[in-house]
Amino acid sequence: MKNRIFKYGGAAVYAFIAMVAVAAAAQTSIALLLNIMIDTASEAVSSGELSGLVRLAAFCCVFTVIFGFVIYLKEALEALCVKRIMNGVRCDAADGILNMKISDFYSVGSAEYVTLLNQNLSVYENDYLKNLIAVYESVLDIAFGTVLLFYINPAVAVISIAAMAIPGLIPMLFGKKLMAGQKKIMEATEEYNAGVGDMLGGFDVIYSFRAHDVFRRRGREASSKMEESKENLARTKAALMGVVNFASPTVQFLIMTIAGVFAVYGYITVGSIVAVVQLSGQIVSPAFSLSSKLGAIKSTYPIREKIDDTVKTLPRTNNVCARELTRELAIKNVSFSYNEIPVLKDLNFTLRAGGKYAVLGRSGSGKSTLLKLIAGYYDNYTGEIKTDGQANVPRDVAVISQEVFIFDGTVRENITLFEDFPENEISAAVRGAGLDGVISELDNGLDTPAGEGGKRFSGGERQRIAVARAILRKKKLLLLDEATSMLDAEHSRQIEQEILGLDGVTCVFVTHKLTPGLADRYDKIFVVENGKITVDEDISEHSGVVNASTNPFYS
Repeated sequence: MKNRIFKYGGAAVYAFIAMVAVAAAAQTSIALLLNIMIDTASEAVSSGELSGLVRLAAFCCVFTVIFGFVIYLKEALEALCVKRIMNGVRCDAADGILNMKISDFYSVGSAEYVTLLNQNLSVYENDYLKNLIAVYESVLDIAFGTVLLFYINPAVAVISIAAMAIPGLIPMLFGKKLMAGQKKIMEATEEYNAGVGDMLGGFDVIYSFRAHDVFRRRGREASSKMEESKENLARTKAALMGVVNFASPTVQFLIMTIAGVFAVYGYITVGSIVAVVQLSGQIVSPAFSLSSKLGAIKSTYPIREKIDDTVKTLPRTNNVCARELTRELAIKNVSFSYNEIPVLKDLNFTLRAGGKYAVLGRSGSGKSTLLKLIAGYYDNYTGEIKTDGQANVPRDVAVISQEVFIFDGTVRENITLFEDFPENEISAAVRGAGLDGVISELDNGLDTPAGEGGKRFSGGERQRIAVARAILRKKKLLLLDEATSMLDAEHSRQIEQEILGLDGVTCVFVTHKLTPGLADRYDKIFVVENGKITVDEDISEHSGVVNASTNPFYS
C-alpha cells in the first residue's frame, strides 16, 4: 500500500516530504525567534538601545512572509499528492474488479464493490492517507522541537520526551476496538447497498405485488444497522479523543510548571520560558494527536486489506490474448457442479468453426450453464474444453443473454461500447440487428440518450442493441442465451436468420424452442436433459415446419 503511495504520487511526494521538513523547521524557528525577541527586548529596556530590536523585528517580518509561502507550498503539494494517490488507488481498485474472473465477481456480489469504490475509498483517503500525512508532520514537529528544547535546557527536553511516552500507550488501548468497529461498518454498508440495489432494481416487482411495507422495513433495518455501526465507532473514537485531551494539557501544565521553577532558579531566561511554551505545544500536542491519528490509521486496516485483495490480480491478465476459434471447440468428459450440486455430467461433443448449433432443453436443465462454460465463466469443472486443440485458454467470445444491460450513454455508445468504429460498420451492425427502424424514429438517431438502464427501449429493442454489439465486433464465436425471447415472432425470425447467415461465425443458440422453418439452418441441435447432452438427429435433418405435437421443445 505504501509503495502505491510513492508510485502514484511520484516526484510530488518527495517534494512534499522535503517541504514538510522545511515547514517543521520554520515552525520551530518561531519559538527560537520568540526567545531571542524577548531577551533582546529585555536588554533594550535595560540599555535604552533599540537598534538591535528594530533589526530583529525587520528580520522577523521577512521570516513570516517566507514562512507563509512555505506553508502555501506545503498545502498545495499535499493536495496534489492526495489527488494523484487517490486517483491511482481508485483506478487500481476498478482495474482489479474489471480484471476478475466473472465467477469470482458474482461469488461476492456488486454491493461489496460499490461500497469499496465509494465509502471505503473515502475512509481510506480521510482516515488513512491524510492521517498518514499528519503523522509524518507531527513526527517532524516533535523532532525539531525536541532538538531546540535540548538547546534551551536539556532537563526540560528530557522531561518532555518522557511525557511523550504516555500517548504511545493510548493506541494500544483502542486499536483492536477501532479495527473491529470499522469492519462492522464495512459489512453493514455492504448489506445496505445490496438492499438499495434490490429496491431500485426490483421496483416494478415491489410495485406490482404491493410489497412497499416489507421493503420499507428492510431498508430501515439496514439503514439503522449501518448508522448504529458508525455511531459505535464514533463513540470509540470519542473515548480515544477524551483520553488524549485529558492527558495532553496535563503534560503541558507539568512541563510549564517545571520550566517556571527552572526560571526562578536562573537555569533558563524569561525568553526561554516563552520558547518552552511554544515548543511544548509543538511537541506535546502533536504527540497526543499522533496517538489518535495512529488509532484512526489502524482502524482502516480492514479497508486497506480489501483494497489489496481487490487489486492483487494486477497487472491485467483478463481478456488478454483471447484465442479466436479457427478450427473447433472440443468438450471432452466435462462435468460441472454448482455448490456441490451436479448440473452437467460427462459432456462430449465438438463445435466446428463457423457452425450453427442450437441447444434445447427445459428450464433448469443446464442450458445456460453449458453456455457459461463455453464462454469461460467457470473453470472449476472436470474434463477438458479445448480451443483448436489447446486447453485452458481464454476464448474470444460474445455472449448475448435474455437480460441486456444498457449503459448510461447514447445508443451509439451502447453499440460501440464507447469505442470508435467506422460509420459504415456501425450502420451494417444496426441493419443486421434489425435496429434501423427503431433508430429512424429517434429524434437524434444513434446519438439519442438511451436513458438509465435503457428505460426508453423495450426488452426486445435492448436485445437488438446487444446483437448489434456482437455483429459490430465481428466475433467469431457467438453465444446466444434466449437472446430473441423478448422479440415478436417476425423480428425474432429476422434476427435469427441474419445471425445464421453470418459466414465464418460459430453460433450457439440456447433456447427452449426453435423458430419454425429454421431447423434445417442448424448443423446440429443438442438436447440437454438431466445434465446430459444428446444430438437430436431427427430435428437436425428436418427442413420443414416443426411439428409441435411430436417434440415439446417446439411448443
